Amino acid sequence: MEPRQLFVFSLLIVGLSAKCSFTQICSSSGVCEVPSKLPELTEPGNSGLSAGSPWPCPMYDSKNVCCNTNQISELNSQFQVIDNVFGSGAAGGLGCGICAANLKFFWCAFTCAPNQADFVLPEDQQVLYDPDSLDYMKVLVVTVEVNPTTACELFESCKKTPFAIQVTDMHSSEGFLNFQGVNAMSMGSVYIKMKYPEDSGFNGKMFPCSYDAVRFGNHLHGYDKVTSCSCGNCDALCTYTLPFKKPATFEGANFVLIGVTWGVVLLLGAIAFFATHTYNKRRSAEMMDNSINSSP
Repeated sequence: MEPRQLFVFSLLIVGLSAKCSFTQICSSSGVCEVPSKLPELTEPGNSGLSAGSPWPCPMYDSKNVCCNTNQISELNSQFQVIDNVFGSGAAGGLGCGICAANLKFFWCAFTCAPNQADFVLPEDQQVLYDPDSLDYMKVLVVTVEVNPTTACELFESCKKTPFAIQVTDMHSSEGFLNFQGVNAMSMGSVYIKMKYPEDSGFNGKMFPCSYDAVRFGNHLHGYDKVTSCSCGNCDALCTYTLPFKKPATFEGANFVLIGVTWGVVLLLGAIAFFATHTYNKRRSAEMMDNSINSSP
């Protein structure tokens, strides 16, 4: 195939895969309906760039997207939560800005990516029990396919943040995303089932927590002012030292005490030697005298 033909073929593939699979509608008063599956896959539009709210997904600048103004407003609210739980606003300053940027990238892809239909597979609206509100609620059930490498990279960038450490269910790459999928019920009226196919699914580059954001202008996934992580929330940034070092021969020894001890040992040994020698010599002399005296 000629290079030009290959290029045109690639454009066709991208064009075919640029489809949207679900949407959400809100009233002018801000009351939002439960997200719904689109009757048929639709082309992405440019509603994201014309939104009144700040644009939360700069990685899709100048691109047609699958989210509308209602969803963009909701993303902005949720991203404030991400910053306060995982990012620079976390308690004690122990959040990781790179983790927060990676999470925003992931949820931007879920909500706005031009090829949303490739990995976001909505099913039907159902009434399910929400463990957060302890009540039943109507939600859209969605399956999200995530490449295992992407899921692992995302988890690795966040696993040492305080919230991820405290929540036992988030102690693995799958658990980290599954937990967020379940909690999307109360936050977005969506119940998300995560799947991890080896050769498909969302496959986005996630930055490691050790990435030097300051060195590269604090710019990540299109976000500005992204703060670097620290040893407190990223093992790769910790410099470990051995708790003790193997001592050199006689290191820390008290040579005066050693000298006195060996001196006493040698002195006692000498005394014992001469005492034994004198006793044996005297004993031999006595035996000789007795032998002479007893002779006829």
